[in-house]
Amino acid sequence: MELVVTSMTQFADTVMVGKLGAYAISAVGLTTQPRFIMLATFIALNVGTTALVARFRGQDNRQEAELVAVQSVFLSLAVALLLTVPGVFFSRAMVIFMGASADTVEA
Repeated sequence: MELVVTSMTQFADTVMVGKLGAYAISAVGLTTQPRFIMLATFIALNVGTTALVARFRGQDNRQEAELVAVQSVFLSLAVALLLTVPGVFFSRAMVIFMGASADTVEA
């Protein structure tokens, strides 16, 4: 469901800016790719956490399952900071690197 909702958000973004022009659609498309790359990191953390929690719960080891869940939350927060800060500061450079034209970069 998470990936379906994420894809629907991308679709809605494109529809909303579709009337603004080609540069706006291009801007949405260019910013979507880095977002999905960063999202893949959190999907991997989610899968790993789910597997470990399920394993420990299956062994009736609630304490280890809770420890993994707490560690996962803190790890997710740390990774979010590590990805967000450079993402904000280098956003212009990222879209230029991906081939954005000047009007798209400004928008």
